[in-house]
Amino acid sequence: NARAHHGHGRAGNNIILPDFAHAKTQRMRCLNIAIISFALLLRILVGFHPHSGQDDYQGPNNNAATTNGGATKRPKYGGDYEAQRHWMEITYHLPISEWYHHDLEYWGLDYPPLTAYVSWVCGWVAHTVGSIHDRDDNGVCKWDDSICIDQRQKNNTTGSGTTTSKSSPNKGLGVLKELVALYSSRWGFEESGGKLYMRFTVLVCDLLVYMSAVWVLVARLTKEVEEEGGVNTTSLELESTSANKNDDAIIPMPQRRRVWLLLTALSQPALLLVDHGHFQYNTVSLGLALWSFHFMTMNTSKTSSTFVGPILGSILFTLALNFKQMELYHAPAIFAYLLGRCFRSSRGDDDDGDKPNTQT
Repeated sequence: NARAHHGHGRAGNNIILPDFAHAKTQRMRCLNIAIISFALLLRILVGFHPHSGQDDYQGPNNNAATTNGGATKRPKYGGDYEAQRHWMEITYHLPISEWYHHDLEYWGLDYPPLTAYVSWVCGWVAHTVGSIHDRDDNGVCKWDDSICIDQRQKNNTTGSGTTTSKSSPNKGLGVLKELVALYSSRWGFEESGGKLYMRFTVLVCDLLVYMSAVWVLVARLTKEVEEEGGVNTTSLELESTSANKNDDAIIPMPQRRRVWLLLTALSQPALLLVDHGHFQYNTVSLGLALWSFHFMTMNTSKTSSTFVGPILGSILFTLALNFKQMELYHAPAIFAYLLGRCFRSSRGDDDDGDKPNTQT
């Protein structure tokens, strides 16, 4: 009977322990989904705030031109929104040779080439989708580019001759074609559908490039800490060890560190306000830089060659630098790290081959 009872107890444990592990896995999965949902919600909510230059129409016939020493200063619609929208306009409609020379006084393109190509992709999608849906009930196109300028001038001029911001009846997805229409979309395109599309492009780029890089790096860092036996425990942590045992049973320490790292990186106020509040794409360059750091310092035992990781990382960092010049701030550190890898002896590589490379 004792043996039977003991065997029954072990069987019971074998049933209970997997259920407990499964519950912890499900709990962490739900927590991860909650973190990503919270990060996306923050970005969406920021988008409801007015952006720089909003309703600041300064187009022709609005008497906005000023003089400086007898010279007339050309008015232009202000804000990052118009700059990004205008770059979609010119990259889609004009040849590459004119991208960096066309009408430089009106938000001339002054970012590196990869930004221009991303603008071209966004402009192509907007024009293509808008062209499909830009039709009335009879299937006739209502906003042909050849008559768009004259039609815009009529819509933007009230009976008193005063020019107002560009707004027209809701045309659904057809408004995307107007968003990137050459010349006629300038001087303050205020359609809500166009702004929604541009905010959507920022959100998608953030999710695919920056948020994915943060997710992979945080998972890697917390895994390395766990494999190395954890971090040094301070006296304050020792005093609260007994209190943390129950917390560890719910969410283990490495997972809790992962949660805080994710929340900190994905809720960075500057990125949220600048990118999702004022139509910027800084997360693309930062995300590419993070991916480059990941591959440069990746465990060499998982690659076919010692230099595969640094080569991939160098390509990604070059892309980050060609997207936005602010990555020059990271260039000296990247140069120093890669130079150090070149001078490392082959014997040192073999010794460290089975260990995660965490020099950075």
